[in-house]
Amino acid sequence: MLITALAILTRQFDYHSFVNSFKGISWVYVAVLVLLQLITQLLLNYQWCRIGRVLGCPLDFVGMLYVNAQGTLMESVTPGVKVGGEVTRGYLLKKELGCSIDLAVAVVALQKLFSLSAFFGLNLLALFHLSNRLALPADWQKLIYLLLFSLTCLMLTFLFFPEKIAGRLERCSPGPKWLQSGKGLLLELLTHTTRLKGYRREWWKQFVLAVMLWLLFPVKLLLLVRVFSGNGDFLFVSAVAFISYLMVMMPLTPGGLGSFEATMTGLLVLMDLNVYDAAVITVVFRFITFWFVVLLSIGFVACWQIFRMRGTKDETAKTTAQSAYADQHDPGTCGHFSG
Repeated sequence: MLITALAILTRQFDYHSFVNSFKGISWVYVAVLVLLQLITQLLLNYQWCRIGRVLGCPLDFVGMLYVNAQGTLMESVTPGVKVGGEVTRGYLLKKELGCSIDLAVAVVALQKLFSLSAFFGLNLLALFHLSNRLALPADWQKLIYLLLFSLTCLMLTFLFFPEKIAGRLERCSPGPKWLQSGKGLLLELLTHTTRLKGYRREWWKQFVLAVMLWLLFPVKLLLLVRVFSGNGDFLFVSAVAFISYLMVMMPLTPGGLGSFEATMTGLLVLMDLNVYDAAVITVVFRFITFWFVVLLSIGFVACWQIFRMRGTKDETAKTTAQSAYADQHDPGTCGHFSG
């Protein structure tokens, strides 16, 4: 419904008014948003490194930045739910940072469990807050609430009761070979989850980190909204941000392009912002939180590959020089005869 309403509004869209709204954003605000996004990326990297350390796979911080950069690039070209990015991260954790396969899978899965449990829970609260402003049929609302509540409970069950789930899985009768392989992988994950759960302080730190990371997004959005509206409601803005990102997770378009912009602009219009201001807020917010991160990832991956190539060349040159030195000083190949 939001997308349909936005399409109707777009028919009378005045690009001159859009440009005028865009000019209303100070570069100071943009600099602050870029700084907040950099903090977000570093905190996310820090979260990955903490999980890896507790599970017995210490992750180099700079190396993890490279892994996350590659994951971001994969997410930008694959539709919804970020599966491609997580597979890429798991592969690179093994290849680049020396994690075993089971540890790499555990690190990826646990980070995703913490992140999604916070995300779905926050979305549930956001929908409750927006329920009186959205013209959704009662049946649709009930279905969405049920889905989000079920997903939140599923994530939290895996995190809080891994021993019980593992016990029930072990009692299950053997099935087909592919099912046994999946069962073994899941049991391995539950073992690592139980291990992380044993570190109570670290356990709750991960929840706090996950919530903080998600809350940074409405903070950025609120800064932009305040440019055009002096009385931006943080709860409403949070609901707009979380529901927009929920749309990104649906496998509709690569990186959620289009669905995110339509949802956020439509919801911002409900805040009594005109469509031009809402569109500018959405475009700037999307650039900072998505395209800026993609460009940053491209630059980081390029620098990583350049330094790796230089390192390989230096190593090859060093090996060649050592071989030449050894040949010159080999007694069997001396250039003179004694006696």
